[in-house]
Amino acid sequence: MLAGKKNWVISNLIIVDNREFRSNVVKELFKLGAEMSSRQLSAGDYIIGDLCIERKSLEDFHDSMIDKRIFPQLRGLKANYEKRLLIVEGEGSGRNIHPNAVKGLIASIVVDYGISVIFLKDCCETAELLSIIDKRLGKKVSIIPKCEGMGNDYDSAINLLCNIPGIGFHNAKKLADSFKSLKNIFLAEKNDLKKVLGDKKSIKFFEFIEKAL
Repeated sequence: MLAGKKNWVISNLIIVDNREFRSNVVKELFKLGAEMSSRQLSAGDYIIGDLCIERKSLEDFHDSMIDKRIFPQLRGLKANYEKRLLIVEGEGSGRNIHPNAVKGLIASIVVDYGISVIFLKDCCETAELLSIIDKRLGKKVSIIPKCEGMGNDYDSAINLLCNIPGIGFHNAKKLADSFKSLKNIFLAEKNDLKKVLGDKKSIKFFEFIEKAL
């Protein structure tokens, strides 16, 4: 399934790019009961199973077409993921662009880049579609390219720590950078964890580890 792709990180959650995690789509997904994890992605905004989704507002879609910013993004999706979807969100005419130019771009996205395109009304429709895709795929694992310059062990540690309640990507990275290995993290003293996570999070994390071990 992943021929030609190297150094993947595995998760059974919806993976959300950390720059997208405060969006209204994520808020709606939480309301729908979706399980998510935040991570900095090199391409795309959401990963569900082996499908990567890029989300753009209609205005941003047109702007990225004008300044040609969309093409490196499309190449990134094509290079890193076998299944790809572009969601364009919003209603109205957007920028003053000739309809034929938009149609030509859509044809290129589908034919040249192998990316499906769908237009949706708002964040609620986007969240509903992502939730349906997630349920359709069941618990199929999400497959994420590793961050450049980081080893597989580091990425695996980040991914595991992100799934511990109350940690998230930012704190997982702080733990990995501070303690260098999962063994060191799990055997760390409360005071050492406190220096990295603060009082409340370190106590909860320590209690979680004690129960798990």
